[in-house]
Amino acid sequence: LPHYSIDENDIVEFAIGYFGGDFDPHWYKYGPLYSYLLAFIFFIQSFLSSVNTSEFFQGYFDDSFSFYYLARFSNSLIHIGLAYISFLITFKFLSKKAAPFAFLLSLIPFADTLTNYTIRVDSLLALNLSLSLYFILHLFRKISLKWIFLAGLFIGFSFGTKPIPSLL
Repeated sequence: LPHYSIDENDIVEFAIGYFGGDFDPHWYKYGPLYSYLLAFIFFIQSFLSSVNTSEFFQGYFDDSFSFYYLARFSNSLIHIGLAYISFLITFKFLSKKAAPFAFLLSLIPFADTLTNYTIRVDSLLALNLSLSLYFILHLFRKISLKWIFLAGLFIGFSFGTKPIPSLL
């Protein structure tokens, strides 16, 4: 694979391992949310394919190319969502004129640790924390149980993604 990252194995292989029946990752370098999300996407792909689930996941050992590229595609969708959230935050709380620039700048790969088009747990963490920031900013405008619930939900999702950086 081009631009391979060792972290990709940590996410993809655990997502495939859940189909053995044990949903405990038995490894806690990262939170399990990203691998659970990826396992759900793999399950949909296996459901849409013409083979049964066990044959589908055994195919990983023959050719893992499609698994990694589906995961990379999913990660790119997370980045598009992150760019949209940055657009919304800028549009609603800062400047309507600056919002398109915020969207475009969010799509440019500027740091190898977050936007290098590989499968990164940090991408989902950034999306969850950005969504919680968006709802917290709404909470400052109008105190509502809905905004408190949504902000808390996405902060919880960030803990499920990568616990220690979520504290920071």
